[in-house]
Amino acid sequence: LECLDRGAALRRGLLGGAAAARPGGVSPASPPSPEVACQPIAILKSVVPEVDRMEKAVVVARDVGSPDIELRCEVYLGRVTRVEVETSVRRINVDDVETLTAKAYDEHGNAFSSLEGLELEWVVRDPRILRSPPLAETVVRLSPTRRALLEAGAQSDLLMLHGVETGRTSVGVRLPMAGGPALTSPVVDLAVVENIFLVPSVVRVPPLAHLHVRLKTLRGPWVPLEQLPEAVLPSPHFRWSSEPLLASGPAVLSAAEDSGRVVALREGSGRVVVSDTRIENNTATATVHVNIPKHLRATQLPLDGKAETDASWEDTQRRVLDLAASGAGPPGEEPAEWQF
Repeated sequence: LECLDRGAALRRGLLGGAAAARPGGVSPASPPSPEVACQPIAILKSVVPEVDRMEKAVVVARDVGSPDIELRCEVYLGRVTRVEVETSVRRINVDDVETLTAKAYDEHGNAFSSLEGLELEWVVRDPRILRSPPLAETVVRLSPTRRALLEAGAQSDLLMLHGVETGRTSVGVRLPMAGGPALTSPVVDLAVVENIFLVPSVVRVPPLAHLHVRLKTLRGPWVPLEQLPEAVLPSPHFRWSSEPLLASGPAVLSAAEDSGRVVALREGSGRVVVSDTRIENNTATATVHVNIPKHLRATQLPLDGKAETDASWEDTQRRVLDLAASGAGPPGEEPAEWQF
């Protein structure tokens, strides 16, 4: 192993300058300069092209002010016999970016701590569904070593994927081996889905009411909910249905299969469900409560449909009462009554 001075290594982009090796496989770090003294991190670089068996090196860190204080770290070098794709998700939203990692193991199943600095080959089966965005289009912070590989047109142990459209595809990775065939990982199946939801998500209506539930898709940077565009309906990609909240209860709602038009049939609670027909298990729901109204509130509107301010029924009634109290109006006539 070669132990690189952290400050100098970062200035060189981790690509230059070798220190003289000492017996035991660990070379001493350069004498600390004032700006890089007391570094909390040691950067290690493997300098051997191949090992026949597991090799061990010991990294020692001593306190400059108290030489008796010493820390040790054992570093093992071994041959990679298996490589896999590591991911925390199997579903990616359209327009979202996720990062996949290549993980390597030795013949005993021990995981290697890092593959940083090695050049790998990633394979995405269908780039129409998932693609790797150019480095300039991402905001992910990369180490100098990984960034240097990407800028040179190579691929590192990390892969950033951008969801393009709904569908399924698979991703795999290959690790070229010196003097032998490349190691190929098992493929990982990934699904790309639209992040859909219904507006309103909860609504209360009387029986026989007709309502329109809107379908929206969350994509890209965050914007207020009301500014998100609605999906154009009818659409062959979405199928609508309804179901009662109680599985054994009667049907409460009726929903047209090709649109968000819903009719409340009877009292109770039901659920409106929209499903993406292009991929399974991608649905959005809205809850509808159907109740008999107990109170009625009216709002007066001018005949031309324009009003400077909203006037509730209580406001209109108050103006009529004020008119009666002031005695205004035609002589000998009572103020007009407002009836439904």
